[in-house]
Amino acid sequence: FSDIAIFAFAFGMVWYGGELALRGWGVRVPVIGLPQTFTYLPIVISGVLMCLFSLERLLLRIAGENVDEPVVSDDAIMTTD
Repeated sequence: FSDIAIFAFAFGMVWYGGELALRGWGVRVPVIGLPQTFTYLPIVISGVLMCLFSLERLLLRIAGENVDEPVVSDDAIMTTD
């Protein structure tokens, strides 16, 4: 359930962040002269990356992989003698 919630939140970041970015295209930041869109692009980019991450986890769950347990190799196990 958590992966679906993360995907929904990230999709909201992409959707509404994209709306803010489009609305800010005509507004210039006075000091640097760039469109205000550049201040909202990190929201959109991080939302896309979060969507990809949660989508990967969802697909791995569907394929039957265990995504919650940490992967420990045999070489990493240390014993005390």
